[in-house]
Parts: sequence; structure tokens; C-alpha cells
Amino acid sequence: IGLPTVGIFGPTNPVNFGPRGPRAVVVRSELACSPCFHFAGSHPLWAGSSCRVPSCLHAISVDAVLQTLDEVVGG
Repeated sequence: IGLPTVGIFGPTNPVNFGPRGPRAVVVRSELACSPCFHFAGSHPLWAGSSCRVPSCLHAISVDAVLQTLDEVVGG
């Protein structure tokens, strides 16, 4: 519907599960292990992660999310 959207992604793949649209942006860390959950066919295959703590989510700062929100919303 064209609303500004910010998706925060860690172990899942934003290519498969991310927000769509011209005003949709994804915030994620660029760790080598992320994304570690994969999508195949029409059903998600949760391959499992080797981490007990989702480092990919912990690496995303509040400031990065707020900056992205500011850019997307135009505040």
C-alpha cells in the first residue's frame, strides 16, 4: 500500500521474507553467517543456527534503526 516500512532482519533472509515496496528498507548486520536460515520451494526449511545468541541481531544498533527510520519516513 506504499507505506514506509523498516524491517529488522537477523538469521532470516530478507530476500525471501523482507518487506516489499518502493518505501521498504531492511536493516541487518553484514555478518558472514547471516542469513543462516534458508528458504527452499514453498516451505521454509529452518536449517538451524550454530549460534545460541543471534549475533546478527545484537550487531544492529538502535542508532542504525533510528537513522533508517528517519530516512524512510523523512523526518
